[in-house]
Amino acid sequence: MKTLFAAYLVIASCTFAADSTTMQDVFLKSVSGQERRNVCIKYIDEGVLKRGTSLQEVQKAFGPFFRLTGGKTDQGLKIGLVQFEEVTRGSTPEEGSAGYTGWYLVIHFSGAGIVDYYYLTNLHK
Repeated sequence: MKTLFAAYLVIASCTFAADSTTMQDVFLKSVSGQERRNVCIKYIDEGVLKRGTSLQEVQKAFGPFFRLTGGKTDQGLKIGLVQFEEVTRGSTPEEGSAGYTGWYLVIHFSGAGIVDYYYLTNLHK
C-alpha cells in the first residue's frame, strides 16, 4: 500500500509542459501499468489528450506503448491503442500468441489523424 501511495503522490504533483518529450518521459518512467494509467488520466485532465489532438502528439506522449491497430471503423476512423501493462506472450502455440491484461486506452482518429474520441477500459475478450 505504501508503494501505491508514493506513486500517486508523484503523479498528482506532476504538471505537464507543452513539450511532448517531457510528457513522454513521465509516462515511460512509470514502472507499472497502474502508474501509466494514472499518467494517462493526468494527460486527459491537463488537456494533453483531448478531441483534436494530432496523431503525432499522441505518438510522442505514449511512445512505444502506443500503436495503431491497423483497423478502421465504418466511418473511416483509424484506431489506436495504448496498452498500460506489458503484453505477455505464450511460449508455445497452445498458450496463445499474446495475453492482454489490465487497463488500456482506445483512441479513434479521423482520416486526417486527429483524435475524434477515446475511452479507457479494462474489458478484454
